[in-house]
Amino acid sequence: MMLQHQFWLKQFAWVQHRAAARGAGSNLLLYIGLMLMGIMLSSLIIDIPAYFAAQNQLQTTVNAAALAGAHKLGEGNEVANQSAYAMAGLNPVMGQAIGSEQLDITINGMESYSVLGSVRVPTLMARFTCGLTGSYSAPTEGNAEAGQDTCISMQVMAKAKAIPAARDVMLVFDLSKSMNSLGNGQPFGYVKQAGLDYITQVTQQFANTADRIGVASFDYSGRLNLALKSSAESNRFQTVRNTISGLAMYSGSQGWNTNYHAGVKAALDELQARGRKNATKMIIFLTDGYPNLPDTSAYRYTTCINYLNSGDTAMNNYRNELRRGRTSSANNYLNQANNYYAQSKTCAIGYTNHFVNLTTQEINRAKTQEVTIHTIQIGGPPQNDASLAVIREMLQNPTWDSQLLATMATTTEGQQYSANTWDGVAMSNIYKTIAKDVRMRLAQ
Repeated sequence: MMLQHQFWLKQFAWVQHRAAARGAGSNLLLYIGLMLMGIMLSSLIIDIPAYFAAQNQLQTTVNAAALAGAHKLGEGNEVANQSAYAMAGLNPVMGQAIGSEQLDITINGMESYSVLGSVRVPTLMARFTCGLTGSYSAPTEGNAEAGQDTCISMQVMAKAKAIPAARDVMLVFDLSKSMNSLGNGQPFGYVKQAGLDYITQVTQQFANTADRIGVASFDYSGRLNLALKSSAESNRFQTVRNTISGLAMYSGSQGWNTNYHAGVKAALDELQARGRKNATKMIIFLTDGYPNLPDTSAYRYTTCINYLNSGDTAMNNYRNELRRGRTSSANNYLNQANNYYAQSKTCAIGYTNHFVNLTTQEINRAKTQEVTIHTIQIGGPPQNDASLAVIREMLQNPTWDSQLLATMATTTEGQQYSANTWDGVAMSNIYKTIAKDVRMRLAQ
């Protein structure tokens, strides 16, 4: 840049010399004008790309800051602003660090989060103009920045606005009999209230929410209780509230009925059929138990249990014969017991692999459809779950766990939550937390 200025100064001196030699004072202004135009064009050739580079960088910075701040709105405006400032600080503009003094933030509740950024960028044109007008004050030892802000720089501005992305949300509830483990319809009552609190949170934080909410449930099978409904379609989600309030626990005699696969499938079928292309898709999956399946023609847990029971009977006979001193007969019973236990284990491996594979297929399907699954486990430790205890016994593995809830969440970039069966407040807080976790997008 200095070389170009030196070039034009030499040209200007040459023009002055030629004008004086020819006595062409009347043409001097023309030559000076041409030289000034050349200097200005030279400066513009350098300044214009620099300006647009700065503008692009600043736009990227405010975009990132707006999204970062908006994502934290559920935690309060101060937290949101700090998140925006931190993100802006990671994205300098033309080497300049961006902080709160360069950003003007406007918050409209949870509806929008706007960031206006402004920086000054050094330019040759500004320096040249100041030189002509005499307004430029050169830096001194005591004032190194004299005149710099207003004389050798231009202002660059950019604005970004983040708004909530529309969500299509399926609330999936476990209706198995164990949801009455506390008696008097609890924890099922707590669960339904937590679902209602989710809706309340959504309506409170968004005056005009673009979310849609549907309801699915499962026990030995899965079902769609309510298709996705917008606020307008459901009288501000009153239809959804009524559906949740009307859910009833399974009262049949099918047997084991914590069929994870069926619940996820019912929700995914609805999201695939009616989910909006540009909406964030999400499943909130709550259960109080560990996964199992009812008996089917191919995989019967009762068959596995029969083998286990036969093994226990043979083992009791073995002990009785030993006490009576009948070693040969005792050994026969021991062989029978080991054989039955082996058959029970083989049967249980097939049974558990079957329901794990079925559920894993739906989890992978959710990932393919870009559906996030948040999982909520309520209840006590695994050993308190009756069906899981039997499965572990049949598998001869006291620590076996399908880890399907963890797989659901981690595979689909969701979160895992847990609460005690008696803690309705904790359940409601989990649903409220998920409601506040809104993905934001930049307004067009």
